[in-house]
Amino acid sequence: MMRTIGILATAAIVAAGAILLIAAFLYPVDRQVGGVNELTFTRTGGFIGLNEKLHIKENGTAEYTSDKFGNTTIHLDKTEVSDLLNRTSFFTADKTYNPIPGAADYFFYGLDVQRGFNVTTIQWVDSGAANETLPPQLLDIQSQIESIILRARNITTTPGATEQQQQAADISKDFIIHAPTFKFDGMNETLRVIDTKILESFPEQYVTTLTFDSRFAGYGNRSGQILAQVITPHTAVVTVVNNTVTSAIIDGKWDELKQKPVNQPIVLEPEQALNLAMTYIKEKHPDAAKLINSSITWNATRTTPGGLLGHETYIYEGGNWKATMEWSIVAPEYLTYKITAQHTSGITWTGEVHGDQVTETSFKTG
Repeated sequence: MMRTIGILATAAIVAAGAILLIAAFLYPVDRQVGGVNELTFTRTGGFIGLNEKLHIKENGTAEYTSDKFGNTTIHLDKTEVSDLLNRTSFFTADKTYNPIPGAADYFFYGLDVQRGFNVTTIQWVDSGAANETLPPQLLDIQSQIESIILRARNITTTPGATEQQQQAADISKDFIIHAPTFKFDGMNETLRVIDTKILESFPEQYVTTLTFDSRFAGYGNRSGQILAQVITPHTAVVTVVNNTVTSAIIDGKWDELKQKPVNQPIVLEPEQALNLAMTYIKEKHPDAAKLINSSITWNATRTTPGGLLGHETYIYEGGNWKATMEWSIVAPEYLTYKITAQHTSGITWTGEVHGDQVTETSFKTG
């Protein structure tokens, strides 16, 4: 009897040892105790009623699911995954950051940090709606995870698009994401590609229409400005030629490439207009190019007749050149400088400068 019990006890010990060996193989000590091996990020709510999840494994697999943007799987770089997992290792206890009373239209976030069998859960809301200050480390991790989500959304194809159209759409979307207006306060979950059209031109132009919402009014980088806190919808039209963004207009009002309102007149000071004209002469006329220094110091003399209103005349002299400039005092969009430039060698050039455009009237060499 005792011998039977001993055999059974030995068998039990062997079985337990086998189980421990299998567990150690499947879940090494660093996973069971300290090493973060999986992350699960969720974001729900907001005024659009979003529900999305990103599950990241240490092998680089990132599974994305969303009720608004569909489901996809991407593979992350090993270094990026390792960095993200290491950065989340400081979460060692569950924590919830609740919203302040009366807060509305905020997102609710969740992050499950898994170490083998152990899971630490962090829950929070948008920083503007939280009842306490969110840790900078948490916000940095949120930003990094949201950038991964954007990449996951980017691989979603546009129905019926050709390969070239899809590539242009991806380029346009990436441009908007990193441009000042969206980067300042664009809402990632609202960014959508509406369509991409091909213009009959050479080279081909691909025009992509995108929509997104911002948390504040205005365009560009608005740091330091007093802003109206209101959800603001935008429509961006981005043109791509040879895989390069050549135009990006938001709401038909803002040039995202030039970072200025559309059709805002370019207004040059008289000397700037004169220098632009001299550059034109240098580029268009080899005979004159050698007579124009890279930088001419001008001496200006006002020669406007006394009592003449609404008109100006100046003479600029420098580098053996003498230029007479005339212009009317008008609204900036109508300002045109009339210029006659003469060199001591006998070269005479006449033309006009309107905005940043030069128009030549005549050129004589003597």
